[in-house]
Amino acid sequence: MDSLNITLGDVPLRTILVVDDDAVVRRYLEAQLARLGCRLAFAENGVEAMARIEEEHPDLVLLDIVMPGLDGFEVCRRIKGNLTTQHIPVIHLTTLGQEAKERSFEAGADDFLNKPLNIVELRSRVRSHLLIQSLQEEVKATQGVHPGWRWEDQSKARILAVVADIDLREWVVDKLRLQGHDVIWADSLRTALDRMSQGLPDLMVIDHQLPDGPAGDFVGHLRNFVKSRDLPVLMLCTREAMDHKQVGPDSGPMDYLTVPSNGAELRVRVDVLLREGRLLTGRSADRIGIERDLLVDPPTGAYSEAFLEAHLTLVQGWLARAHQPLSLVGAGCYQPVSGWLEAKDLMVRSARFLSASLRPGEALCRVADRTFVLLLPGTDAKGLEQRIQMLTAAGFKGTLAGFPVPPGVSAGSILRSLALALQKGQSPAVAP
Repeated sequence: MDSLNITLGDVPLRTILVVDDDAVVRRYLEAQLARLGCRLAFAENGVEAMARIEEEHPDLVLLDIVMPGLDGFEVCRRIKGNLTTQHIPVIHLTTLGQEAKERSFEAGADDFLNKPLNIVELRSRVRSHLLIQSLQEEVKATQGVHPGWRWEDQSKARILAVVADIDLREWVVDKLRLQGHDVIWADSLRTALDRMSQGLPDLMVIDHQLPDGPAGDFVGHLRNFVKSRDLPVLMLCTREAMDHKQVGPDSGPMDYLTVPSNGAELRVRVDVLLREGRLLTGRSADRIGIERDLLVDPPTGAYSEAFLEAHLTLVQGWLARAHQPLSLVGAGCYQPVSGWLEAKDLMVRSARFLSASLRPGEALCRVADRTFVLLLPGTDAKGLEQRIQMLTAAGFKGTLAGFPVPPGVSAGSILRSLALALQKGQSPAVAP
């Protein structure tokens, strides 16, 4: 019953191991999960599951609890008790009630789904855990962390609870505050926008239906903006709404909690979403480094493009009044690399090299993937040529281009000219 083991370019498909003694359930899960573009493997009992885990090294395990021989609790304990497998997310599937959920989390399960399975919940949980798994792998590869590394407890988060019903809102707010989070609340979409204008939360918990509109449309609107596209959202909804798919958009960090519920399930949903959101935020800043609301690029410590544009305009005016020159040097680190991690290492090393060449009052900014700009107040054309020669002599192996900045030229025009000079691979000082 295994799906084809195909790859997308050099990226292998994620493997999901489905463990259930019911053939009907296995076929149902195969039909639903195949749409996620994953490779599927199957086991009928706990003993077979352990063998398949050793053989397949799956990225996620969907694990039934009630099975002959080894039950799902014991299988989960064995997975989580082994250093080579404890990083694999386990989602328990069962018809059992609240006591089973508590035993499930005690056994180390990462998540829990009730049978009969709701396809919206199923796909949302699977996507979340696979994405977290992928992002964790990037972090481990970057930091050299061993495979047995585990997440520490989540730190305090700022959470916005958007719930109109007073009783439900008080329950959500109280539970989240007991978990140590900083919680603010709103009773409508309009009030939620007012709260968010004061700063984006780390997580939004929102009722699926509010007095001034459906939460799904509101969340879909937020996904259209760079700042809020990765905002984690936990949608509170009734079982009827889930069954009829009257819920939020299938995009961004998103999960669902059917109400009424209990504090343990709320805690798990919140922890998973916060983890996913923080990983996405870290990856975005790490890979791009030019978020418009950042003044410093996180991975390199250089100033951001936003800082450069604002600072360049101010420096131009100040130096013009003082009759002092201003020059820019563009530095492109465009050497061939074998992958993103090698590209990142090259970028960080280049930033350190360029930072070491700075003099008092000068600044280094990162404006693109592997492109930097040195802002050199007080440097004229002759001094600029000398700086470029010094950087080359000191061992900088990338592309260098620069020019004295004429007064009265906009920052945008200056940076476009510098980018064009770098594209042409011009090494000496050039005029825009």
